[in-house]
Amino acid sequence: EKIIKDIVQGMADFESDNRELRRVVAEHDSDIQGAAKLIEDLNQQNNANAKTFQNHDRRLGDLERLKEIVAKDKVENAHNVEALRLACEDEFNNVKKAEISDFNNLNNKVNSLVGLQDVVEDLASQIEYLQQDVDGVRK
Repeated sequence: EKIIKDIVQGMADFESDNRELRRVVAEHDSDIQGAAKLIEDLNQQNNANAKTFQNHDRRLGDLERLKEIVAKDKVENAHNVEALRLACEDEFNNVKKAEISDFNNLNNKVNSLVGLQDVVEDLASQIEYLQQDVDGVRK
């Protein structure tokens, strides 16, 4: 009888241990499912982050290309501005030389006219003098 009692007690303990193990396994299974869900969520977030990173990386590449274009344009514009400045300076100098030449030509013409005026005045004076001689001879 003691053996049967020990066997029955052993079976009861076994059943109790078995229930406890099932409860523990169920808890672990729930924890494992929770962890699996968390891993799945993290993977989805990681995929979304990877796409965001790719978009940012692509945009960064676009910005780098734009930065290079702006730098080239800046250098080209500086050259164009310098060329324009030199062309304007040359044109200014050419206009200035032409104005000086025109002024000198006009000055020479004025001097010639002044000289002619002196000659005309001298001739007028001679004509007046001769007219007086002619008038004196007639009287």
